[in-house]
Formats: sequence, C-alpha cells, structure tokens
Amino acid sequence: MPPSPPSPALPPSLASAPFTAASFPAGPPPPPHLPRGRVLSIQSHVVSGTVGQRATVLPLQVLGFEVDAINSVQFSNHTGYPAGFRGQVLSGPALADLTDGLDANGLLAGVTHLLTGYTGSASFLRGVVDTRRRLAAASPGLVYVCDPVLGDGGRLYVPEELVAIYREEVLPLASVATPNAYELGLLAGVEGDVADEDGAFAACDVLHDTTGVETIVVTSLNPPLPPPLPDRDAAPVYDAGNGGAAGPTADAEADAGVVTMLVSTAHGRHRWAVDAPRLPGAYTGAGDMAAALVLAWATIAAEASDAAPLATAAARAMATVAAVLRRTCDRAAAAAATGAAAKRTTAAATAELPRPPPELQLVASLGDVVCPPTGIVVMREVAGRGGTDGPR
Repeated sequence: MPPSPPSPALPPSLASAPFTAASFPAGPPPPPHLPRGRVLSIQSHVVSGTVGQRATVLPLQVLGFEVDAINSVQFSNHTGYPAGFRGQVLSGPALADLTDGLDANGLLAGVTHLLTGYTGSASFLRGVVDTRRRLAAASPGLVYVCDPVLGDGGRLYVPEELVAIYREEVLPLASVATPNAYELGLLAGVEGDVADEDGAFAACDVLHDTTGVETIVVTSLNPPLPPPLPDRDAAPVYDAGNGGAAGPTADAEADAGVVTMLVSTAHGRHRWAVDAPRLPGAYTGAGDMAAALVLAWATIAAEASDAAPLATAAARAMATVAAVLRRTCDRAAAAAATGAAAKRTTAAATAELPRPPPELQLVASLGDVVCPPTGIVVMREVAGRGGTDGPR
C-alpha cells in the first residue's frame, strides 16, 4: 500500500501578517485525527434548532475536540417561537448528581476545557461554580471559557440575581469570558448599553479589575452607523410587499455597517477588534457558536506557537460566524420570497403569523467551520492600557 499522505500543516501565525479583508489567510484545516482536548459543555439544549449545545458541540467536534455535554435545560425549540416552547430545566442538585457520577468513574480527570452557557437559576449557576472547582482539582491546567448568557438588546433572559453571581463568583474562576455588548455592560455596572468600541474596552477594563478575568472576548458589538447619504435616507431594509421579508436590498446592506468582535487580553494590555459586515435581521445561537469557536481556535493557535492566539481565534471565529449568518440570511430571504409567491387558498392562510428568528445554517456551513473563509473580516490591533509589551 502506498504511504498515507502527510497531515496538512497547521495555519501559520497570523500575528505578523497584515489583517485586511483581502489578505486574511484561512489556512488548511487542522488534522482531524489529532484530539485537541476534551470539553465539558454545560448549557442549554433544544430538540429542534441551532442554539446552545446544538450550536457548539458540532463545531468543537469537527475541529478535533471530544465533547461531554450537560444540558442546563432541554426545550423543544428556542424561546423566540410564537407558540412558545416546552421542556425541562435541570436543577442545581441534578447537576451535582451528574458531576458525582463523572467523578466516581474517573471522568473528570480528562477534561481540558470547561465551556458554560445559558443557566436559568441561581442554584444551577452555583452548581457550575462547584463543578468548575472539582474539575480544576482533577485536571490542573483546566481552561474555563464562560459565556455569561444574561440577555441581549436591553432585555434580561434570566433572573436579575444572576448578574451579581456571575460577577462575584463565576468570572473570578474563568480563563476567558465571552459576553455580548449588553452583558458586558451589565457585568461592568455600566449605565445604559455599551454602544461603541471605546466604551466597550473601558467596560472590559472594569471587568478585568473587579473580577480578575484575564481575557474578555466581546462577541458582538454594533457600533453606531455613519450618517446616511442624502439620497439613501429612505432606503428600505426589506422589500415588504404582500409577502413580508423578501431579502435585503443592495442599498440596505451597504448601509448596514459592521458588527465587531473585541478581544481584551492580558488584563487589557493587548486588544484587537475584528469587523464583519452587519446583516439585517435577528439570529439566535450566534454567540453560543462564537464562544465555542474562540475556545477551539485559541487552542489550535497556541499549539502552533502562535504569538497572539486570541487574536487568531477571534479572526477565525468571526469569519466563520459571518459566513454562517450570511448563508442563514440568504436562505431565510429565499424562503420568505417563496412563501410570498405561493398561492393561498384559505382565509386563514392569508394571515401573517409572527416569524421566529431563522435557525442558523450550521450543518450547511461545516466547510466554513473547518476552514474559515477569506475576504470577510478585517482585523485591527487596538492600543491596550499600560503599553503593549509582554506576553500575549
């Protein structure tokens, strides 16, 4: 038999390359046969849809990680559906029982990463704290990536008491925190929404200082749009017509601006920003997926002796998220156009029902998970506080 072809080399460090939309190198995929570690993922699960575990386990697996999953909740679908959802919520004692079972069988010792997401109660969140401590005792060198899922768009998804528990008990144990801009403001005690880059990095500094968390990745910041040109003031975002959303217009996408992922590491001494095109519409699960991708690519970059693994991770994670959202947006627009064109034969069918946010097209985008596409994101290094010398 001929010898097997060599595994593709890992991507070179991106730290010394200029980060532009034209030059961002995706590189070859990581060798699939080399386990990168074992992740214990504690977050929500839906039977149908792509949020929580459904948005994180598959990307981690295809990037070379073993994943053990504990579901904080199990719902029929995400909570944005007009007819609601059904399901069960795991209690704090139930989490302790599962952890006891893993511990009794020696299954905590092999965990290299802890990833936590949606938690709906104080007792369960404190159970997460206990699980992290037990994991750290069994697995020295454990990396804890905490996605403090609290809310978005000015609205809390969880009891308000969880904000203080995250700030005072959870984040001091985390290696990396991945809030969105709204969650960052809540945790840092900022009045009002964090609306711009300077405000976000200032809030990161507060969180570094008050919790001790070394690295913060703000998964989504929507900077204010520039003033519109006079001849585009009235450009519609969607062609509504009789059938609802038929898709974004060219002018609408040109005016949509960017969405930015921010990295503040080494307690704020090193900072980067990654810009991607902002798309119209709302999407669920993108933050969950981003947290998992940051975990995966930071590990891969560190193994390759990358000088700035968190910057590399953010660039690759954002490129994948942008590609998945682009495909999701396009398919949602096509489905809406098809529905608008279909002949309606009953009076009930003429009523427009509320539409949930479209489900992420993750399975259709696995190529973009393994090999983040080029030409989508722009990376910028931002001056950190106290200079930029020292390890990254």
